[in-house]
Amino acid sequence: MNEIKHGMDPETAREEGRKSVRETLAHTLGFIAQRIDAEGLDSLEDDAVKALCSYRMGDALRVEVEIPKSIRKFFAERKDFSVLKKVLEDTTETMNKIISNPDIFVTGTSDSEEQKIINKQLVTERDQAESLYRVLVWKAVLHHLAPTDIAGFTEFCECIERYDAMLVSRGITRKAASSLLGNRFFLLEKSQSWVEKLSHPEGAKNRPFSEAEPNLESVSNYIVDGNSAEWVEGYAAQNVQFKTDLIEKIHSFIDINEEVSVRASEWLKNQQSLEN
Repeated sequence: MNEIKHGMDPETAREEGRKSVRETLAHTLGFIAQRIDAEGLDSLEDDAVKALCSYRMGDALRVEVEIPKSIRKFFAERKDFSVLKKVLEDTTETMNKIISNPDIFVTGTSDSEEQKIINKQLVTERDQAESLYRVLVWKAVLHHLAPTDIAGFTEFCECIERYDAMLVSRGITRKAASSLLGNRFFLLEKSQSWVEKLSHPEGAKNRPFSEAEPNLESVSNYIVDGNSAEWVEGYAAQNVQFKTDLIEKIHSFIDINEEVSVRASEWLKNQQSLEN
């Protein structure tokens, strides 16, 4: 959990969290380095191991953890990017599959708990992609290349943009994503981290957040949990038909004794008072 400890100011708590993450990463990378030293570079040729090593190295670059020499050698010695090629392809393919079906992580638990589990997995996958991005850029710079010279890099970046738009469509805000990341929250930069992109949905750049119409799932999340209230209510304020539909949907939840959030209930009362 990325909770602020009682009595500790946020800045100190954040640094304590980053320190803990650095220690964990140093231990993990040390273990991988020992395996290389004992079994040689070929010990990392397994696709699963290569993917894990790529993600953890990216994590380390994000929080400035010293990377063991043997791991650097594994990634740096081949200029053809063959070490990262399979990881890049698999990550892009996985993200595209998730974009097509975000509920791929359905667990069969209760609805509210299930959505939390799904959303947590969604933001974790996105954060791992950020770490892979860092490794790709690091390796490109190492060989005096532009990242776009890497085969599949442009497609990977385009996939990330679509993925972020999918997160927004589910009502996952910057604050929600930061909370769902757990300890990975401490990998985020203080500013300009990828979660900042969740402030604006894809296709609505340079426009107020409320100008993009919330989808059905975001509306339902608003009614039940009060999520994305600024977005949903903002759009309702400027679109009469959407406001009418939202009022009807909230009433339909009430009629069948479904849970309605305090925020949605208060908004409905305000609308009714304006009509009277």
